[in-house]
Amino acid sequence: MEAVKQGSACVGLCSCTHAVLAAINKPASELSSYQRKVFRIAEHAGVALTSLTTDGHVLSRFLRNECINHSFVYEAPLPISRLALKLVDRAQLSPRDTTTTFFVNDN
Repeated sequence: MEAVKQGSACVGLCSCTHAVLAAINKPASELSSYQRKVFRIAEHAGVALTSLTTDGHVLSRFLRNECINHSFVYEAPLPISRLALKLVDRAQLSPRDTTTTFFVNDN
């Protein structure tokens, strides 16, 4: 339940030519600073997070590695639809017990 309390809001807008990601950066307490919630994955992709920062770093690193591997092999950017499928597949492999956070365990 604490993870839900520490989450924040994100919104994404897109048009035919542009996309915008925005996130609320609120500090966890008065003495701490805010955590970065918007990450650049590749030249053509980014992600905004509402979950814990630890989960976000793991997910952004995974997505960034997938984009880099695809660009090295095919010399083209990874399509967003395929990137979304890779993220869903990764989420299905993660442990679902209550003792760990959702994405922190690297399998």
